[in-house]
Amino acid sequence: MVFGGNEPLIPRSLAQIEPRLDGNMFFRANRAEIINLRRVTAITPEADGYSVALRNGPSVVVSRRQPKALRDLLAL
Repeated sequence: MVFGGNEPLIPRSLAQIEPRLDGNMFFRANRAEIINLRRVTAITPEADGYSVALRNGPSVVVSRRQPKALRDLLAL
């Protein structure tokens, strides 16, 4: 997760936070990262899936299990 160099303020796992997020705005890219779809600037195909570039942040690799879910969500 990117917090601008700060530590997370919520001592919860992503599994606990994910159900509370709007599924049309947030996407579980892999075991360690949920991305805000409004911050996506580019999606690049990779061998097993996609790499997602985020505005003012790093690129996030979508896990091998999630490419279809991302395509369906973004109608790719």
